Amino acid sequence: MNNFSVVQKFVSILSIIYGYIMEWSENNFISIDGTIDITDLQKLEAIITRLQNGHNYFVRVASGNCKGFSDYSYPSPNSAIPSSWRDVDDKPSPNFDNPLQLDQLFQQMIDCRPNTLAEVKVISVESENQYQRKGQVRKSIKNLFGSNPKFQKVMKRGIYLACLLYNDDRVLVTNDEILPIVEIDS
Repeated sequence: MNNFSVVQKFVSILSIIYGYIMEWSENNFISIDGTIDITDLQKLEAIITRLQNGHNYFVRVASGNCKGFSDYSYPSPNSAIPSSWRDVDDKPSPNFDNPLQLDQLFQQMIDCRPNTLAEVKVISVESENQYQRKGQVRKSIKNLFGSNPKFQKVMKRGIYLACLLYNDDRVLVTNDEILPIVEIDS
């Protein structure tokens, strides 16, 4: 059984509230599967853990004060089904626990590259000053989010998906030194 979770956010009403009680159920509250008491009113959200993939869950919330709890409020939509993109893909998760397997994949990637592209070098951590490298990374990340003329030339009016891929102190950018961007809708 996979461990899925749902984040439920809610809005506080204007009366004096000391806490909330949140309940969830698989069968529209014929029986209660779980309860969370929320006393931190600065954080108006709760994470429901240990949900089963593909099962329909209903959630309700009641606010409480010195007189007791209110009637339950229900979200819209009133239920949700935890799932992941792997449910649609029907492929098992790739297992990259073996470093040798990762090295083989990296070598295959290098072997498939045309000879005209730049050489791929393995960066040695010991050979480079860490403070100098971190300063360069901060500078490059700052430049990615600034008003870059190259970035403005490419972008038109529309909806885009930008992707920030990083590993340790390295960030993946395109040849134009901008973040990878895909147009979703124009």
